[in-house]
Amino acid sequence: MFDYTVYPNYDVEEFINACEKISRCFPKFMKAQPLIDVDGSVVQMFKNKKDEINVYNDIEVGAVYIKSNVSLSPVF
Repeated sequence: MFDYTVYPNYDVEEFINACEKISRCFPKFMKAQPLIDVDGSVVQMFKNKKDEINVYNDIEVGAVYIKSNVSLSPVF
């Protein structure tokens, strides 16, 4: 599992930019409907047959971050 901090604060624009970057760099991944928590945090999931990339805009953690089983080093 790979973890990436995209931005050290909750930020809608940074979250959108991260999701757009993943969509461009991983066009074969299907983008699911975003999950919105009661506190306003959002998780955007991207999946293909065996891999998953999850982008979080987390109010409680206070960051935009990614958890993935695919290396995103060339992207982030």
